[in-house]
Amino acid sequence: MADPVPLPQPKPVETVANNDAPPQAASTCAVQLAEAGAVFRSLPVPDPGPLGCRIDDPVQLERIGDTRLSPAATLSCTTALKLVRFVRKPLREEVRATMNTEIAMLHVAASYDCRGRNRQAGAKLSEHGYGRAIDVRGLTLADGGDWAVSPRDPKDTSPAARFQRRVRALACGPFTTVLGPGSDAYHDDHFHFDLAPRNAAYCR
Repeated sequence: MADPVPLPQPKPVETVANNDAPPQAASTCAVQLAEAGAVFRSLPVPDPGPLGCRIDDPVQLERIGDTRLSPAATLSCTTALKLVRFVRKPLREEVRATMNTEIAMLHVAASYDCRGRNRQAGAKLSEHGYGRAIDVRGLTLADGGDWAVSPRDPKDTSPAARFQRRVRALACGPFTTVLGPGSDAYHDDHFHFDLAPRNAAYCR
């Protein structure tokens, strides 16, 4: 009996290049973020690293309406949306009322960062390690002026000092943690805003 004729090798399966793949559906949060006037891009979930950091639905937030973030902030989408809503309404309204101008740039000191609290070895994982925190060190205003977070005398009645006190008060509630000058030495030159799960806001 003749040997069977060998069958042809199966044809390799062709894969679709990433840029030809159908776009992934945007999360509900991402849709809301776009509707709120944010300019951002979705990011892949980063490696958790040895500390076990994680960030849900990560985005890189670049602009809030006419306000640019410098540098762009990597945050969970939920945190980015909270920041966008805070900047677009209470913060912008306070800048108008106190400074009679608009916010051109928001200066970011830190966003997602897989590290312990206050960068201390062995400390509990920072909310920055979950993408739930952003540190803001100041603003550049549309009229060319600048405002920076800094230690100020409680009796200081200058517009910059009054504005700093108002920012702290306005952020307490929208964010569950607000730390700034006077809370500890680690926060003398910036405001720390985060969305740590809490029963009540912690603001100092």
